[in-house]
Amino acid sequence: MKATGHSWDSGKVTETATCKKEGTKTYTCKNCGETKTESIPKTEHQWDNGKVTKEATCKEDGLKVYTCKNCGETKEEILK
Repeated sequence: MKATGHSWDSGKVTETATCKKEGTKTYTCKNCGETKTESIPKTEHQWDNGKVTKEATCKEDGLKVYTCKNCGETKEEILK
């Protein structure tokens, strides 16, 4: 008798993707219970509205810092 092949379910997210790491989705065969996984790409950072940490003056640039709401990573913007 010839093998029928796996009959995969729709999958379940077993590790959620974040802006720091990929996630994992696991599929299970409805017939034999074997599993396979697939990677879920990282998500984008979710930046806040930023906070001015240094006001610009007529002689010096200012600085605005944005923080990712999910992981705490920061990025800076020069204010002129």
